[in-house]
Amino acid sequence: MLLVLLAFSCILTACSFEKEVDYTEITDEEKTYFTSINLDEKYVYSTLTDQEKYYYRKMLKCLMNYEDSVTINSIDYNVMERAYKAIRRDYGGIFWMDGYEYATTKNNTVFTPSYSMSKEKKEWYAQQISDDVEKVTAQLSGNDYDKVKALYEYLVKNVQYNESVENGQNILSVFLDNETVCNGYASATQYLLNLVNVESIIMTGYSGNEKHAWNYVRIDNKWYQMDVTYGATSDRVEGVDYLYMTMTDDICNMNHLSDDVYIPPVCDSLEANYFVREGMYFKSTQFGELSDYISEKWREQSPEIIFVTDCDITSDYVKENILTDDNIVKLCTGVHTMRYEFSEAYNLFALYLEKGGLKMTEPTKDATLEEKIAFIKDGMEKLNVDQLAEFYEMILLLKGMTEAQVKYCEKILETDTTKDISMLHEQFRHVSNMPNEDVSKLLDDFETIKKKVAVKRVGKPIEIMETDTRYRTDFAKSVINNYSEYIQMQDGWLFCCADEEGLIKNLPVNFLMEMQSTAFPLQKITGDVVFVRCKPVDYMHEEVYDLEIEDLTEGDISLINSLLSENQQAELKSRFNDYGSGAIAFELF
Repeated sequence: MLLVLLAFSCILTACSFEKEVDYTEITDEEKTYFTSINLDEKYVYSTLTDQEKYYYRKMLKCLMNYEDSVTINSIDYNVMERAYKAIRRDYGGIFWMDGYEYATTKNNTVFTPSYSMSKEKKEWYAQQISDDVEKVTAQLSGNDYDKVKALYEYLVKNVQYNESVENGQNILSVFLDNETVCNGYASATQYLLNLVNVESIIMTGYSGNEKHAWNYVRIDNKWYQMDVTYGATSDRVEGVDYLYMTMTDDICNMNHLSDDVYIPPVCDSLEANYFVREGMYFKSTQFGELSDYISEKWREQSPEIIFVTDCDITSDYVKENILTDDNIVKLCTGVHTMRYEFSEAYNLFALYLEKGGLKMTEPTKDATLEEKIAFIKDGMEKLNVDQLAEFYEMILLLKGMTEAQVKYCEKILETDTTKDISMLHEQFRHVSNMPNEDVSKLLDDFETIKKKVAVKRVGKPIEIMETDTRYRTDFAKSVINNYSEYIQMQDGWLFCCADEEGLIKNLPVNFLMEMQSTAFPLQKITGDVVFVRCKPVDYMHEEVYDLEIEDLTEGDISLINSLLSENQQAELKSRFNDYGSGAIAFELF
């Protein structure tokens, strides 16, 4: 504290006596040194004033050579601070730097770096990471896009996110521990790309309410934003999530807010966007090409088919006309199940298709008994319990059952899918021999199994109720009267279902909700909503069209009441308002 006060005093008393300095003057020694490291090609350096560049050069040479201090012929602390931050953005590989101190005289500033280790240890660490760095850079070949893509893939696949890792703020954690945090990812990205002659800078700011660091990268003389941290922590898709590799400002700024005083490059090109470059970006004039793309990926047996559309209108058309069961069956020979996930923020689709299922020729009504039996036996061997409803609806009428009998059989399937195939088959056989009047009586006496759910309408207290609706989507739509956005809570099988167009339609705010996401920590929930618990499923091994509703537990109800309590809502409102201009990003969703 005394040092700072002394320095401030010196500035006040000496500023009027500061001698004239030519900030553009560079000594022969400095010229040789800075030419060797291509200083003029550093983006942030190029945006500085002459005075800031002067400080930058003196401080950088001191840091790179591990010098104790350097005397600078100027006494402007604000300029020095801007120059220091600029160095941190242009140079991600200075792992031994840990801040600085300064003192002023009448006309000079003495800049003294704070090093996190001795020079000997710094050189030892440098040798330790050298081999790893060479192995990585050897993989970064081809054009600028190929280098950026290869580096992004390497870091996502090989470096885990760990907030507790030592040296997480620098590249040591990346190369020695294969674990890091956002600043480690960003520093390693800048450092490695610089070694293969791809320009990159480090950007700092906020993601949600948390401090964050990411990168800008230059490909074919055009700039793109890139966030390796998001790529490494994404669970949105299997394998590498390329959404965050080469983003435009419009995409990145949805959930990133820069705190930088430097003018960042403009990122408005899609030329090196991953989805554009890889042929996965489709416009409204390319629906035929999109259909061909889906068919081709299906023939290649891709586990997931990912693509992006250019606008909301295009996405709506794709959902309503291309991604239908009938159309997918035509495009993809042998497909049995189809589902897709859609990211509204980026108009991104992840399509999942599976082979298998019913491959039988249905016998005609005048088929022989042997043919009918063979057909039923074939179906029983190929289908699981979840597939029986559609199958039996087909065969029961074929066997001559009445519509009332068929309806009763469907009721059994809807309410009890836990029984094995043999037991269900016995039930169907029994029902098929019953007189119509007995079947009708069974239908009248049939007790529908109801599930406990919760409804929260705008301005009204939460209502715990029961529903005989089987599926999440059907129940949500009966309350919301529109397509729903499903927000996962707690263990992932408890959902808050809200109108996905609520903000666009200016529906009144129902409550605020804390999200399971660092990108969007808070969200306004608008319009009437429902809370449901769903039956856990294995998406990889089960045919899933929609999630089935289960009873809300007492723990679920307690959690919901806690979320909607006055104290909790007041606390969330205070946090939401604290975001200031950053809240705009959250309101978009």
